[in-house]
Amino acid sequence: MYHICSARIPAPQVNAHTCKRRSSMRITRVDGYPVWTGYRNCFVVVVETDAGIHGIGEGGIIGRERAMQGMIDHFSQFLIGMDPRRIEHI
Repeated sequence: MYHICSARIPAPQVNAHTCKRRSSMRITRVDGYPVWTGYRNCFVVVVETDAGIHGIGEGGIIGRERAMQGMIDHFSQFLIGMDPRRIEHI
């Protein structure tokens, strides 16, 4: 179990020119972690790309962290290799 704080991490600077140049960016890894926030469990998902950009999301169902981990393990195989900017296709 991991602990998380409320520190904000600045997003990487990306402009339109950078996005066009990196049109082949792909998801390389998807991991999920159950996290105790101090008053409840939640689930954090980390998406890594071949461009070195990481995305972090939080969600979950209280008391069903193992189910969330199973879902991440199952769906990560379909996400790897996809372009993370094409959200409508994921």
